[in-house]
Amino acid sequence: MSTHESRSGLRPISVGNLSEELPSHGYPLEMVEIVEAANGQHITVRPILPLDAAKFQAFVRNLSDASRSNRFLHNLKELPGQMLQRLTRIDYRTHMALVAEILREGMPVIIAEARYACDPESGSAELAVAVADDWQGLGLAKALIRRLIGHAASAGFGRLTGETWAGNAPVLHLAREAEFSIRPVPGASGVFRLTRNIAPHPDLSQQQALTAAE
Repeated sequence: MSTHESRSGLRPISVGNLSEELPSHGYPLEMVEIVEAANGQHITVRPILPLDAAKFQAFVRNLSDASRSNRFLHNLKELPGQMLQRLTRIDYRTHMALVAEILREGMPVIIAEARYACDPESGSAELAVAVADDWQGLGLAKALIRRLIGHAASAGFGRLTGETWAGNAPVLHLAREAEFSIRPVPGASGVFRLTRNIAPHPDLSQQQALTAAE
């Protein structure tokens, strides 16, 4: 689960002028909000869009080697084309991804990402998170995961899972705070499986489910 961008020129970003770019099957505008990081900066959190592909690729490229390894569990410098498309073209229910975004010199920059994707065989959703190296330790991963837990509950999922390296202390600490169980993955040396059961609330709004996840 895992910041490297200048904090200059920071101000909230709106997607209100992107209506012509929104997916036809329903972009969850209710999930767009401004959050405050531990350093007092205000950051836009919103679901990812297909038009974010270039920005998301830049986010992955700018992660340190360690942060990319923690996020993807193997070494890569950038996302292959098909993988990039799969991570930016989502259905917002069985696959939900949130990005944290700032403006840098007038241009939007992604500084964090968290997502879950449903495993159709188990009915659980697999979680992943990454934060640009210069923005780590400011509460962004915690804020994004909390929102994903609430959304997963409102979508009717009963369990979130994830995997991380045994040496990824920040994510293991975050997982413990978020009440995930942590166990070694059999046959995968140095990899831990993170699991949290959640009460599915398909009849609740996302905000109600988010509150219930606290």
